[in-house]
Amino acid sequence: MSQSKKRKENEAKIRKQTPHPHGKITSLTEFAEEYEAGNQQSSNRARQAEQDRQF
Repeated sequence: MSQSKKRKENEAKIRKQTPHPHGKITSLTEFAEEYEAGNQQSSNRARQAEQDRQF
């Protein structure tokens, strides 16, 4: 079950051409803001689920 040589070369070329495969963080403060926003959303969802269970 090996891949063809062309397929491996093509995948390697694509990886090299993609400069930031996981996204680019411009600053640590921007990352912190995104992290906090995500935490707020998840805590709001948990709070809403708890309220739904009470009824």
